[in-house]
Amino acid sequence: MYESFYRFKAKPFALLPDSSFLYQGTEHQAAYSLLEYGILSESPFMVLTGDPGVGKTSLLQKLIAEHGSRHKIGLVTNARYDIEQLLPWILLSLGLSTKRLDPIEAYHLFAEFLSQESKRSRRVILVIDEAQSLGAELLEELRLLSNMNDGRTLKLQIILSGQPDLYTLLQRIDMTQFAQRIVVDYHLKPLSEMDTLNCIRHRL
Repeated sequence: MYESFYRFKAKPFALLPDSSFLYQGTEHQAAYSLLEYGILSESPFMVLTGDPGVGKTSLLQKLIAEHGSRHKIGLVTNARYDIEQLLPWILLSLGLSTKRLDPIEAYHLFAEFLSQESKRSRRVILVIDEAQSLGAELLEELRLLSNMNDGRTLKLQIILSGQPDLYTLLQRIDMTQFAQRIVVDYHLKPLSEMDTLNCIRHRL
């Protein structure tokens, strides 16, 4: 294959996201800085949108790698669930067993986990990729889960990443309560011509 011909150690333009190849152009630097600001300023909800292929997932992978030692981070991908499946998938993303748990037990397990992490001075950060698939009902469920935060201590932060349909969904009148909790909101644009050239050089 072309890797051996050009003496590449890995495919520089593979289809799957790889944060080790992430080139942080102007847009990516701005998006990453805002997400970091959101984490440090204890924002309850953060939203990252962008067209497919602009680098959202790679950016999230970098964020998880750099903040995973200080906080407990769970990643939920391809979030096409019904309301009964959402919390079990969240628990699994955090390494918690959900066997034989009814919805009430799952809720209490999650609440106890948040409290235990908070006692260790660690927040739980839930990252949901492809969040445009959630729909209004599941987003409302996430808003209700965020009520576990009290006025003194932020235990849970949620980062939603998705295609532009997510932004459209959040603009709906019935999503007003949810939208009021969003502190960081960034739309990641494609690379400029100059950044595209620099990205190619970076990957090669």
